[in-house]
Amino acid sequence: MDYPIPTEMPGWVMLAEGTIASDFALKNLNKALGEAQIEFLPAVKDAENRYANYQYTPLESIVAAVRPSLVKHHLTVSQFPVTDLERRTIAVYTRIVHWDSGEWMQNMLEVPGELALGRDGAAKFNQQTIGGSQTYAQKYAYKAIVGIPDAEETIDSSEEKGDLPARAKTQSKTQRTTPRQADTDYDVAAESSPGRLNAAPPSDVRTKFFSKAKEFGWGLADIKRFIVKAYPDAKGSTASLTEEQLQDALKVMASNKPEDVLADQAE
Repeated sequence: MDYPIPTEMPGWVMLAEGTIASDFALKNLNKALGEAQIEFLPAVKDAENRYANYQYTPLESIVAAVRPSLVKHHLTVSQFPVTDLERRTIAVYTRIVHWDSGEWMQNMLEVPGELALGRDGAAKFNQQTIGGSQTYAQKYAYKAIVGIPDAEETIDSSEEKGDLPARAKTQSKTQRTTPRQADTDYDVAAESSPGRLNAAPPSDVRTKFFSKAKEFGWGLADIKRFIVKAYPDAKGSTASLTEEQLQDALKVMASNKPEDVLADQAE
C-alpha cells in the first residue's frame, strides 16, 4: 500500500512502512519517552457500550493516564485525521515530539470508515461511522506511539467485540464477562495461586491508589518494588491486595521516600 507521506517534508527518515521520524537514533526522544513510560498510570475501563452491553477504555482515559508523564518529560502527541471519501477509509497521522531537541516520530494508521450499523446489518458510510472509526484509529495509534501494549491495557472487553460502534452481541448479559474479570491487573494465574490474598479491590480504587502514590513521589517501578517487599505473596501486583492493604501502603508512601523504604532491598 502506498502511504501518502508528504515528500516536501524536510529532513525525515523512514523507520518502517507508514512510520517516519526526524532521524534514526531519536536519542533524546527515546530517553524522555522511556522515563515517561515508567510513570504511566493504569487506564480505567470506565465507558460502556449500552447497545452491546460491554465496557471498554475510551481514548480520554488513556490520555489522562499518560499525559501528565509525557508533559513532565517534555513530550507532546498530536493527531491529524484524514478522510478518503472515494476509498471510504480514515487515516490518522500521529506524531510525538520532544520539545527540547525537536526530535519527532510519526505514524499513519488507516482503518475502514464503512461499518455495519443498525439492526439491518447493512454497511454505512456517514458522519457516525466516520467519527467512530476516527476515534478508534486515534486510540490505537496513540497507544502504539507512546508504547502501551495490549497485554498491559486491554482496551476492549474480553468478549472480543471491541469498541467500534454497536457490534452485534454474542453473549447474553448474564454470561458477559464482568469488568472485574476483564481487569488488566488480574489473570487466571493470580486467581489460582495458593499465595493469593483476599479478593482485589475494584480497578477505580487501584487507580486512585496509583495516582495518590505518584503525588507522594513514588514512581511505578518504586511501587512495584515496594509491593514485592511488603507483600511477597502478591508478586508485585496490586490485584492481590485488599483495599485495606492499599491504604496501609499509602500511609507508608506518604511518610517515606522510595529510596529510604527500598534502601535495604537488593537491586
